[in-house]
Amino acid sequence: MKIGILFKHAKTGGGIYQYFLALMDCLRSFNGEDKFFLFHCHNIESLSVYRKAGIKTITLQSEKDSSFKVVHTHRLNPCHEAIHNGKRVFFRTKSLTSELKIEAAKHKIDLMLYPAPERESFEVGVPYVMAIHDISHKIHPEFKEFNSDGIYEQREYVYDNGIKNAFFIMVDSEVGKEQVMDYYDTEREKIKVLPFIPPPYLFKESNKDSAARVRAKYQLPDKFIFYPAQFWPHKNHENLIRALHSIKKSKGEEVTAVFVGAKQERWNGFRKMINLAKALKVEGQIIDLEYVESKRMRALYEMATALVMPTFLGPTNLPILEAFAVGCPVIASDIKGVREQVGDAGILADPNSPEEIGMAIYRVWTDGILRSALVKRGHERMKRWTRKDFSNGLKAIIDLCRERLNKRK
Repeated sequence: MKIGILFKHAKTGGGIYQYFLALMDCLRSFNGEDKFFLFHCHNIESLSVYRKAGIKTITLQSEKDSSFKVVHTHRLNPCHEAIHNGKRVFFRTKSLTSELKIEAAKHKIDLMLYPAPERESFEVGVPYVMAIHDISHKIHPEFKEFNSDGIYEQREYVYDNGIKNAFFIMVDSEVGKEQVMDYYDTEREKIKVLPFIPPPYLFKESNKDSAARVRAKYQLPDKFIFYPAQFWPHKNHENLIRALHSIKKSKGEEVTAVFVGAKQERWNGFRKMINLAKALKVEGQIIDLEYVESKRMRALYEMATALVMPTFLGPTNLPILEAFAVGCPVIASDIKGVREQVGDAGILADPNSPEEIGMAIYRVWTDGILRSALVKRGHERMKRWTRKDFSNGLKAIIDLCRERLNKRK
């Protein structure tokens, strides 16, 4: 069977990019008669590794801006618009559907895998499996990044049609499965739970010298909390800043926070966060590293006193697994999905409460025995779902697709 993978996102894309790396790492190790074709738009690390593993790589046009508007009256080029629930959804950029359709036919692709929700999935006409990592626009429509500039309508067009026409949908957890079932009319058997695994680069052992170089490069203190996330409002950096202020005010402790993440042009909360930090007089406790290359991420996790992730969004989150894998204590949001992901291997705090986030940070910051216990529990939790488990789950989904395709012949 010839299987295509479409990936349209840049390496600054955060969790979607990390998920893609983990997925490809498993696919390249598959032994069998299946042949894999990676259709991509950006410069992706490890392309040479994929090629050596026999995966053919095909470059499609690069998408510089995936933004769009919802319009009702203007006459538009048909390749830039779609109709969903009576509304014309207008994309500013040309869809890759035509190009991918040509390439898929050229290489006689039997099945497509989409590591993220894409409009091409149901527009190309090739049977497919698609991953859905969250339905945040349904659960948290209060955030601008999910409801402004037509984002909600675009997501609905992709999710509604993508789920309806897929062979299977992959989600990260049972909570994720229930959320999809709650909001979309689909069969339970179509939704397959395939929990995240950390990206492969985290398992490359770093040494004391490399950690020391990273510390020197960024002038990092001996202790710091770490939050790798883009500055979307739903990532909740502001309440983390308020938590730093709460600790400083109530305990007299100045906790340093190190942030990593690319800054998007739209809905970028970085400036607002900095202004808040200045107003609360904690700006000196913030270190912003901006985008950091993958090769330095393990060292940052290793050196951090704790990962602090007060996001409003689940169901599960990759940085939590990355911290577990490397041995970094975890403080995360007490929300559905994350609660089940973390279990007793981390400290949970209400993302709406800076005081509760602050108390969790202070506990971990000042208690070395607790930190050691959390690291141990994190390692144990990682044993529940391994790379082998992920690979076997992915193989099983592909085999189900094979059976379905064979019945068509």
